[in-house]
Amino acid sequence: MQISKAVDAGKLAEARLPELLQIHDLGKDLQPERYGVKGLPSGLRRRTRSHNSYRHAKRPRVATQVSGFNEPKMMNRKMRRSKQFREYQGNPFEACASASTSTDSKKVFLPTHVFQAKRMTTRELFGRFVLPEGLPGKGHGTRSFMHKLDTGCVLHDMSYWCSIEVVLGNWVQAVDDAVQGLVERCAVSRRPLMRSPTWATGDSLAASPDGGSIATLWAHCAYARDVMAEMRKMREVVGLREGRLGRIELRGPRSRRVLEEAVASMKGQCPAYEAFDAEEAGECQGCTVVGERATYASLFKAICLTGGVLLCGQREWHWYRTMRGLRFYPDDYYCYDRYELEIGDGVSMPEFKQGSDVPVRVWVRNKGVLEAGMELVDGAGDVVGLITSAKPRMIPNKYGSIGVARDVLFETKSGDSVKRRLVARSRTSPGSIDVTVRPL
Repeated sequence: MQISKAVDAGKLAEARLPELLQIHDLGKDLQPERYGVKGLPSGLRRRTRSHNSYRHAKRPRVATQVSGFNEPKMMNRKMRRSKQFREYQGNPFEACASASTSTDSKKVFLPTHVFQAKRMTTRELFGRFVLPEGLPGKGHGTRSFMHKLDTGCVLHDMSYWCSIEVVLGNWVQAVDDAVQGLVERCAVSRRPLMRSPTWATGDSLAASPDGGSIATLWAHCAYARDVMAEMRKMREVVGLREGRLGRIELRGPRSRRVLEEAVASMKGQCPAYEAFDAEEAGECQGCTVVGERATYASLFKAICLTGGVLLCGQREWHWYRTMRGLRFYPDDYYCYDRYELEIGDGVSMPEFKQGSDVPVRVWVRNKGVLEAGMELVDGAGDVVGLITSAKPRMIPNKYGSIGVARDVLFETKSGDSVKRRLVARSRTSPGSIDVTVRPL
């Protein structure tokens, strides 16, 4: 038998046409992703694609056209981070307020995160907020911080505090009293609220028909959800909007000048903002800049690029608060349970359970270095307080540390504040330090 050397493909396909049609009908209703490369085990796919994981496909992948996929797979870290920032550039506090539970595990980034992450160490704090922890290193840059604070300007992005804009309607005075009562209740429960002057741009929030004003409160992101839920229950509140504003803190003698130079460098492209003097700045001087969260990042970057400005993270801002005798959340707002946990088991402190602890300043009388967590002990050997924020090293001694102590130590007939001499000791190391304690 002689085998032909030439084969006619057309005649061969025509002769096998019934079998080809039958195979086509069998595979027409099956899922296409079960065939081809995706149908093979992962160990057998190495021969079907390149080993270069950073390559970009020139042709559309078949896998993206099935099962509702419309997006290519993220191939490298740059692409994944870009997608991540696109998803989380909205207002995180609106999502928190609308959700009934805090089951959302997505990370939240500030609008200025990219600029700060290139210059400082970042860390996930207060649940899911990614915030700059401080300048790189071990935190020994207090000399540079003090120099900038005395001669230049330090800058801190405080937009992780949620802005709550409350419209004061028909009874403005009554609503204002109700809001002030809420501020006082939050202060007692160790959840401070800051209040700033009225601020609004354009039709940012519908004002009341009677021309009522807007009161702006600021709540820390750790408890902003609870504060907003409580404010929605107030009958006097006409309107409420949260998280719309961003806040920039400037401290130092050149604060106003730096702000003016930054606005001038933007050449008319500066977003709407308002600046007012910081209430706690005092001799240090400084101002607070408030603008819309969606646009304030450009102004923040322009201020950072101005000469003589030091960018501050959580650590450096904690230094400033301690130096000015101001409490820093959450370190200086100890709840009762946490306080007893820090003190240790077996210590009875009934006065603290009644809420009679007061914030105090602590100075070293002779020699020694205070650390956060040290106990304050009186002459009888009883624990009467705790140091919550230790003054950073290499900062002048006129700035004391911050702690809490029993208010019975400072009671006088005339009502004047007095000093008390106590001893600070650590539970982990021997020795003690003589200190002077005075209420803030």
